[in-house]
Amino acid sequence: MWQFPKHPKHRLKHQPTQFEKSETNPTLRRMRSFLNAEEPRLARWLVRTWDNQQTDITYAELRNAVLYGDVSLEQLERWQLSYSELVNTQLAPAWQKTMNEAAWNLKHQFPNFFYDPFMDATQDYIRKHGAELVTNIVNSQREAIRSMVSQATFYETAITPDALSRFIRPTIGLTRPQAMANLNYWKAQWDTGAEMGLSVRAIEDRANRMAANYAARQHRYRAMMIARTELADAYNHGAYFGTLDAQEKGYLGACKKIWVTAFDERVCPTCSALDGVSVNMDAMFPGGVFLPPKHPNCRCGVEFRQVSVPIVPTNVQLENVDIDDIIEPGDAMEYESDGMGWDNQQEDDRIVWPEKGEPITTTDYRELRTYANDHDILLSGFRNSDVDIELMKEVIDDAAKVLEQFPELGGTGRKKLTLMLSDMSDNDFSMVYKDSHILRLNSKAYRSKKALAEEYAKLADEGWFVRGTDYHSIVYHELGHVYANKHGINGMDIVLSILETKNEKYAVKYLREYLSQYSVSSPSWNEIISEIFSSYFSLHSPKPDLVSKAMDRLI
Repeated sequence: MWQFPKHPKHRLKHQPTQFEKSETNPTLRRMRSFLNAEEPRLARWLVRTWDNQQTDITYAELRNAVLYGDVSLEQLERWQLSYSELVNTQLAPAWQKTMNEAAWNLKHQFPNFFYDPFMDATQDYIRKHGAELVTNIVNSQREAIRSMVSQATFYETAITPDALSRFIRPTIGLTRPQAMANLNYWKAQWDTGAEMGLSVRAIEDRANRMAANYAARQHRYRAMMIARTELADAYNHGAYFGTLDAQEKGYLGACKKIWVTAFDERVCPTCSALDGVSVNMDAMFPGGVFLPPKHPNCRCGVEFRQVSVPIVPTNVQLENVDIDDIIEPGDAMEYESDGMGWDNQQEDDRIVWPEKGEPITTTDYRELRTYANDHDILLSGFRNSDVDIELMKEVIDDAAKVLEQFPELGGTGRKKLTLMLSDMSDNDFSMVYKDSHILRLNSKAYRSKKALAEEYAKLADEGWFVRGTDYHSIVYHELGHVYANKHGINGMDIVLSILETKNEKYAVKYLREYLSQYSVSSPSWNEIISEIFSSYFSLHSPKPDLVSKAMDRLI
């Protein structure tokens, strides 16, 4: 009788399985969680791209490819453009987002550390990697079609060029091995249909339908494989670039990089052998791999271990600035009384706006509403107001100017960008609430273009706002808030990165001198991006280099 063996009295100490180890490794846990969340969206875009390519190519073009054994140069160029658009609109933003996510550990460890996803290293990676990806995928598709046409010529069954063209169309986007597997499956279904005594048309329809279903499954698999591999590659490069950046800024000393596997049932023997291997930052891992992934579908990660203390870089001094005069970050609010602002005036400094005038007519209101709708902007609170119609059209034009460069600020549906006329304190020009699509305008301030222009000019001349800007900057400023809130950007992090320093005192003095006093009026630094927007869209900047570098990081 067969029996289960008895358990030994003395058991070996339990060794954690690979999956159990993955649950305790925060780096792998974060990476796996992020990849699992992001992969499906990217995979859907890949499938959509292949669907569009299949629709784009005509049967006449496919028939020529079958007759000549290759696709035309014109078709290759169309595929290149298609994949280039995919890279620019979907993959590049996904790579940047992934790299930023990979730097989480550094940002958690060093709260003041700012990982710039727009640094030269990451941009070079995106440009070069994107170009390589487009070239490789196009060549892969071309080779797949060549191989299918070549293989079909050896079939004993007479298959017409038209029939082969109809078969090839749903396979566009597959690799050569996938395409050949589908061709063999299609041929098997063709032979089965013949054995069943079906007509030639019925045989072809049946084979095409089943092969197309198989191709759809292959496309989904390939899309997920590409998404997983590309995001894993970007994640590990983001962690690497972030570590180098932290070293340059003095947060970390010399480090070693360590290979860590994904610790699940899919880990291959090659990657298992690399688990825990440690090499220098600029060295290759065994097998000639600089960073994971080692192969398609590889989900291995990389960790970094500091082996020596950091060397803190020396800050570059500002010209004509006494370092003793640089203020503490917490003292920024002391400067609010230096000049008129939107929320810091004493009663004696209260702005006096024109008295309330006659309400606008229904015709004027409808004209203004139509003008706003034409720019995809909503209005609220304007009916029966005494607003300056021409001034408001300029406000709409100013908002549209920003939306042209940052269309995501326009919102959608009921959450479209909305200009709301509101009763506000005399010294406020406008306001936007955090995480809001509504830009509130002071109904008193927008009664007269002349009065608004004069009051704003006083503050700009004093340096409270960016010198050289005018009342148009009010809208630019507020949309800067919308942008920073939407993307969770801290303006001080951007400035510290540009100045290559960790010294906030230095940055505050720099901004007061070269941007505006208002930019550092809040201890949360939430006016910095807004004043950069104001300067950029007004084409006026006391320090153009600062504004251009900041916008390069935002665009």
